[in-house]
Amino acid sequence: MQEALIIFLLPIAEYFVIFNKEYMFFIGCHEMQVLKEKIKEKIIEAAINDFVEKGFDQALMRTIAKNAGISVSNLYNYFKNKKDLFYSISDPFYYHLKNLLNHFFEHDANEDYKNKQFLTQFAGLTAKALGELIKINRNEFLLIMDRSEGTKYEKYKNRVILILEEHFQEHLKLAKKKKQDFVKDSFIMHIIAKNLIESLLEIARHYKNDEWVDYNINTLMKYHLSGISQFF
Repeated sequence: MQEALIIFLLPIAEYFVIFNKEYMFFIGCHEMQVLKEKIKEKIIEAAINDFVEKGFDQALMRTIAKNAGISVSNLYNYFKNKKDLFYSISDPFYYHLKNLLNHFFEHDANEDYKNKQFLTQFAGLTAKALGELIKINRNEFLLIMDRSEGTKYEKYKNRVILILEEHFQEHLKLAKKKKQDFVKDSFIMHIIAKNLIESLLEIARHYKNDEWVDYNINTLMKYHLSGISQFF
């Protein structure tokens, strides 16, 4: 009877041994994955700091590795080169920024620029969206718009300024059709567009706290919309 019991229990014991090994292997893999994710987070944090401080061209992989607390060779296990690391940070934000700008540019408000209530509401909504962008993604905004020389984004700021300028030009054409020929040289729209983008970058560069960002962007948008409304 004892032999029969042993024969009965042996497969069960073997099952638990195998299960325990598989479970420990799973736990080990999970812990390893968590460790890899933590290391990757440290790399990205160190990279953002170095890219923002020095720009893409001047940032060094060995400095990023050192600040992340890993070896350079280990860094290349996560990212194949400096551009791969930069794009892992900038690409997701680029699509977010593109959607936000498209939403802004699609807004055709020529008739409303003379409406003070509209200007107040539009300035508030635009300031809120831009404020959240800078408060949450200030570093990514700076990377793409101001620290991207040597990457596919190095001319992106100029493209944004051009699109914004063309957006203003379209409104100016409509104003001229209504014989509101206030502007003799449309180059002023380039100046206004560049001024707006550079002003947003200055706020991002000199960030102090969230309340400071809200105040300055709200003031900027009121000034910008109030000023540009004079052309329409």
